Amino acid sequence: MRLFNSILIILPFLGFVGGLSAQSDTLDGDGRKDLVTLNGDNGDSDPYNTLKRDQGIRIFLNRGELNFEEAYFYPMYGVYGAEIEDFDLDGDLDIAVIAFHPDSSPEKLEDFVLLEQSGDLEFSPKTHPATYNGRWLTKDSGDLDKNGDKDIILGAAYSPVGMIANHGEKYRKLVEEGPPILFLENQTRWPD
Repeated sequence: MRLFNSILIILPFLGFVGGLSAQSDTLDGDGRKDLVTLNGDNGDSDPYNTLKRDQGIRIFLNRGELNFEEAYFYPMYGVYGAEIEDFDLDGDLDIAVIAFHPDSSPEKLEDFVLLEQSGDLEFSPKTHPATYNGRWLTKDSGDLDKNGDKDIILGAAYSPVGMIANHGEKYRKLVEEGPPILFLENQTRWPD
């Protein structure tokens, strides 16, 4: 039995920036499934976790007949996973993103970012200080508190890959104090 009859390449592969995954959803509201790609895998790059300038989140709009056009790029080192939901309940889709190999410098702590869409693919990045204390490898979203909005759960992995050479002290602190799981309770809708 053949499940797939043909293969069609619809996007060039950006393997040099650590291609990880692609998800589809209608981000521009036209009813066609667009693509969100993540490029951030640094796990096997080198022992220093060298940052790559082209890593981040890309949105490719579906122009029809499997023609996709890059319409948005958010640079984020080491991006590793995303959840696409209407987190703020305003009718458009937002993107919650984690980075397992982030820029660990104090000036740019981006282990978790919520890209809140205000419409027409205009996004405002938001984060929470509690997310700085973890090394997020997995995530999920759902209405955990049953109040009608989507909450976020982050799961950590304290692997030394990409951290020991440049960030030994931060890694030691993460192993000793970092939470294994972080629950980000969405405050858009309060329980009655």
